[in-house]
Amino acid sequence: MTNLKKFRGSILILICLITLSTLLFGCTDQGKVQKGKQSHNNKIGSINKDEIVSFKINNIIGLYKEIKSKSDRDKLIDLLNSVKIIKSGVEPVDGCGYSITITYSNGEKFSAHFPGTVISYSTSENNATWCEIDKNFDDILRTTYEETKVPGIDNAERKISEIVQLKYEDITKITFAGAVHKTIEDKESIKKIMNLIDQYTIKKTPQELPSQGYYISAQFFIDSKEAMNIDFKNPIYINGKSYEYKNPQLGGKTIVDFLNSNSF
Repeated sequence: MTNLKKFRGSILILICLITLSTLLFGCTDQGKVQKGKQSHNNKIGSINKDEIVSFKINNIIGLYKEIKSKSDRDKLIDLLNSVKIIKSGVEPVDGCGYSITITYSNGEKFSAHFPGTVISYSTSENNATWCEIDKNFDDILRTTYEETKVPGIDNAERKISEIVQLKYEDITKITFAGAVHKTIEDKESIKKIMNLIDQYTIKKTPQELPSQGYYISAQFFIDSKEAMNIDFKNPIYINGKSYEYKNPQLGGKTIVDFLNSNSF
């Protein structure tokens, strides 16, 4: 009987030790997982600078500029790798922002979209991940996009009259279609409209985007001959060519509001 009690006591102690070691191991292992997850969420990751065949910055209307210089690419990647993630797994954000698309020689891709202080990034293997970040990377990309020159494209900012080489005082008729349908032939009214259009500053787009419909369009005539046509959207189309607004607040809505607020 005494031996049996001792045996039972030994079994009980053994079970306690096994249970305790399992709990300790589980806690330690769980701590490692949590710590690893937290470390992963602190950074986007290490974006590779080598073997890049294409590095594009895309603006909010679907135009892009290729960053050819390796030093310029490296600077942007260093900045991107320095971005700290404040919170991961946030809800997708509505809104426009600049984005980047990096393509490597092996066909793999990294893409990231930056609406303000939020990032949505993905790779060839992983779907989009939404995170809140510690800086407005959209502003950095916007500045880089504006400063990047495209070979063969005149990046100068000009008024519409300078691009079409048209004297506004020669216009004798304007017809509007789309959101507002009007025909303007009064000289003073034409002058008011042309003064408004003269506030638009534009520059050539890096790519020619096909026009798809319009919000409001205008045809400008000298006597009976069409001298110019404009589709007021973003980008703005002048005689079938696409241009970017320097001051996007002067879009088609500005023209519509102006026409509706004046009795022509």
